[in-house]
Amino acid sequence: MDAHQIGEWQSCQRLWRLSRDWHRLRWHPKRLFDALLRRGILAISNAIPVDTTIMEARAQYMQSAANPGLDVSTDPYRLARDWCALLDVLLRSVARQGVPKALKEHPPVRLNSLTAWEPLSYLADGVLHRWITLDSWGEDDLSRELHSWRVIGDVAVTKLPLVLHVIEIGQTRNGRRATAWVRAWKHPAMPSLQMRFRKKDGKEFKGYLPYHLADHRELDVDAWVEQLWREGAAEELLHELRVNVPTELQCAEVVRDILTESVMMRVLNVESTSWRDLPMSRNACDTFYPCPFQEVCYSGGSLVEIQSMGLYRKRERSAIPVPVGD
Repeated sequence: MDAHQIGEWQSCQRLWRLSRDWHRLRWHPKRLFDALLRRGILAISNAIPVDTTIMEARAQYMQSAANPGLDVSTDPYRLARDWCALLDVLLRSVARQGVPKALKEHPPVRLNSLTAWEPLSYLADGVLHRWITLDSWGEDDLSRELHSWRVIGDVAVTKLPLVLHVIEIGQTRNGRRATAWVRAWKHPAMPSLQMRFRKKDGKEFKGYLPYHLADHRELDVDAWVEQLWREGAAEELLHELRVNVPTELQCAEVVRDILTESVMMRVLNVESTSWRDLPMSRNACDTFYPCPFQEVCYSGGSLVEIQSMGLYRKRERSAIPVPVGD
């Protein structure tokens, strides 16, 4: 059991059932990005050179974008280049900011004879660490993360404090990320003027044109990152929040809820209930990530043959998946 599995179960049991036996062939672009960003941070923490880490992360993103491909309707190549540029800048920036040394995965915690909880947060020196990326960071986002299984589940089960590392990556506008990480501004009539990330007065650049890192391979990414930090544009996009361990009673309540859900999961699994016999949870179809099985549920219901759709692959063994990006 982990935060992804219980969250999937509580949002839609049909999704949970389908995920045990099938996985979507194509990646959602941001889910792939988040997975590689976290792996990259783990590598940097364990003394893998930053340039080596970035090279491997970019190569894996481009390879995955080519085969099996990205789950998008726009130009996948340009999209992949933009996400790779963001990977490059963020991994350099995180390394510059500093990451805890020797991060590692926390071992599963046994809750009873049948159930163990597998924390998805990394561990270093008795503290859990979790990195997340999102368009922007506000009070609603704070509440959502603090109440999520990803945070409260890991903290309550391990009884360890957690540091939540938040990275704002901006909204998508015209198919591209509107963020200082990968977009600067340049004067159209005076190309000799240096590109800028922000004005000292905080106002918008009027008359300037967006200047995207991914469109200029000749640029020195280290110099880009150096200027980004020198202008103070990076610090305002990074946040850290320490989550302390709740009381013993609160931790016990969290564990009780996990065990209750695990019993219901086992019952459904032992009975081999088909996904067709489970109702749709329509509120879960479109959240941060569109449900990967929408084509199944909206394409004829009980008449659809998943294997004939060309979008999914049968798992070699029945198991609940643990996406690295969650």
